[in-house]
Amino acid sequence: MPVVKNFVVELGVTGNYAKIKDLLGKIAALQRFNSIASLKINKVQNSDPKADDSASDNLQADVSLNFNYMAKSDAVVNLDNAIFSSNNFDMSVVDNIKSTMTTVVNGLTVGPQGVTNPFVK
Repeated sequence: MPVVKNFVVELGVTGNYAKIKDLLGKIAALQRFNSIASLKINKVQNSDPKADDSASDNLQADVSLNFNYMAKSDAVVNLDNAIFSSNNFDMSVVDNIKSTMTTVVNGLTVGPQGVTNPFVK
């Protein structure tokens, strides 16, 4: 039987809240078996200690993603097997795989005052 292999991708991005949210939504909607293993979001601190950090809406997001793939199998398949000449295939396994291929991302609710970035006050 083929074995599922896992690999981890770690990335860091800087941008405003809307852009980071959009990126995470696109990652979650990839047509692959994947998951966001961890997510850490911090407000970017200005390197100038005299600068006003409250004016900046930039955030730093550190994301750890898990991706999966099937390892190459060296198993020999017997093409004379009757299952390959049958017109009736059990597609329930395929349907199960398709149902778990994408992850639904819950919509974020904006606070009562219409704050577009919950990390900036």
